[in-house]
Amino acid sequence: MPSDFISVIPAGLLPYPGVCRFCGSNKRDCVDFGINTEYDGATLICVDCFKGEIVKVESLGLMTTDQAEQLRIDNAELILKITATEMLKKEMRDGVVAVLDSYESDIADTARDLVSVPASDEGPTGKLF
Repeated sequence: MPSDFISVIPAGLLPYPGVCRFCGSNKRDCVDFGINTEYDGATLICVDCFKGEIVKVESLGLMTTDQAEQLRIDNAELILKITATEMLKKEMRDGVVAVLDSYESDIADTARDLVSVPASDEGPTGKLF
């Protein structure tokens, strides 16, 4: 997922001093954490060192890359299911509304047939109030 804070910078575009904090290389793309100090400049870690550090983080037992990938897949599947459910709910709601509208129309027609309604607004006496 992209972030405004962490970015990968190609080797030829590294900011000053443009070297990895761990190995000192400036020949590889680097991860920039958006942290700059007056003396040291940008905090960069080359992609090779970063991959090595990720292995250490995984050893802490927080989450493996396989677990993260499975969570991403599960999340995408859930989003699809939720979207399909919302679409089905809308279709069902529209169907119920159509049935109720039809039923209401039928009731109104039946009621008009059962009750005689005066043709004018003058009331049953033929006079205005």
